[in-house]
Amino acid sequence: MSSSSPRLLFVARAVLFIGCCLVATLMLGPFQGAEKLFGLRDKQAHALAFFVFVSVCFVAFPRMRRTDLALAAVALGAASEIAQWVVGRDAGAGDVMADAAGVLMAWAPTYIERLRAAARGEAPRYRRRASDRRLRQALAQADLAPRTRLKVR
Repeated sequence: MSSSSPRLLFVARAVLFIGCCLVATLMLGPFQGAEKLFGLRDKQAHALAFFVFVSVCFVAFPRMRRTDLALAAVALGAASEIAQWVVGRDAGAGDVMADAAGVLMAWAPTYIERLRAAARGEAPRYRRRASDRRLRQALAQADLAPRTRLKVR
């Protein structure tokens, strides 16, 4: 790890924290329609916000799987719509879909790069997470491990 990596992580996490506080205030406060000040429609603002959010998350948490971060962001988008509904603001499935589109725009290029590497014949090195290994070991010890073959009668 180079000497600039901890600084980069700190900056990325600080930007993420400040951005989350700002977005939460805009989403839950009395600022409905604020995206029009920037010349954006509602769905465009959702997609852009979640694209930036996931992109910053990829930098802020380099040891977490990108797919896990993307799925968590989509879940957060759905939770934010529920929170908006609770406080009496407009909420809808269209907003969740726009959030998911923004997440997809940030996640897809990383997946495409994996596909390109596979097309070149470069086998990616996948490491199983330590927690995944421990879970599989614990299940095997408790004889609850998933069966790889189905028994046919």
